[in-house]
Amino acid sequence: MKNKRLWWLLFWFVAIFLVVWALSAVPLSETVALLLKLRPADLLIWLLMNLVVVVTMTGRWWYVLEGMGYKLPLAKLTTYRLAAYGVSYFTPGPQFGGEPFLVFPVQQRHDVPTTTAIAAVSVEKALELLVNFLFLATGLLISLLGQGEKGALTYGLIPLVIGLISVPVTFLWLFWRGQQPISRLLRWLQGRISRLRLGKTLARIEEVEDGITTFCRHAPRAMRLALLGSFINWSLMLLEYWFLYYILGTPLTPLMLATAYTAARLAFLVPTPGALGALEASQVAATSLMGLDPALGFSTALLIRLRDILIGVVGLL
Repeated sequence: MKNKRLWWLLFWFVAIFLVVWALSAVPLSETVALLLKLRPADLLIWLLMNLVVVVTMTGRWWYVLEGMGYKLPLAKLTTYRLAAYGVSYFTPGPQFGGEPFLVFPVQQRHDVPTTTAIAAVSVEKALELLVNFLFLATGLLISLLGQGEKGALTYGLIPLVIGLISVPVTFLWLFWRGQQPISRLLRWLQGRISRLRLGKTLARIEEVEDGITTFCRHAPRAMRLALLGSFINWSLMLLEYWFLYYILGTPLTPLMLATAYTAARLAFLVPTPGALGALEASQVAATSLMGLDPALGFSTALLIRLRDILIGVVGLL
């Protein structure tokens, strides 16, 4: 309990420190002036773009479930996705924690077996991580090379990038080969740790892995469509982010877009609720690095923050 409290204090200290730093680097009058220039029509278009992003994000999960034999209403799945997002957003950590809210509704309201629901979420999360790491790695390398950073730092990141991408790829490849990597590892640990008795838990994990294996081996069309949906979703998120800077009066070049958006996405890996402080600091730092007004970055962060809170609250209602 004491350690948990210390971690919470550390999270909030980091968040407050980053918020204070961002505020100290930005004249608030300039931020207010930028936000007051926004037109209601532009904000409406931006919100509609975000709705499309949420639906395409849900589409990946929909295709996975369809490949497992369960064709559920996309609108219903979208509401479950919003609920899971709300939990993840307000939970300290890198945007995890809402996965049970993807499992319980399809199990209880649509009669999807628990193991199948867990398998679907596991595959969907693996595909999400794969495409996320791929885009983040590409954006990070483009931004570093574009800034002229061609030394050891840039090339030293390549093994890290490959390592991050290889994790979901390796798991999907093993499942496609018919392997059960997680239960196999647990059985190995159980044989070496006398006190470790998994019993029914191990049997349930094996059932989940059976479902994942079946999907990876026998639903190639659904896998391709889910991957395609992930790439479309990321493309739309990039467009939505570019549009946000556009309506604030500063269209970003491709290099600027890669730099600023990569910084924003990396901020959500900081273990504070909703990347509090990290998002604001990342956008102020990115715009300053690109020679733009830091008030522009702070204004963008505020709009993203308001949008995410709105989506999170709607999901939790």
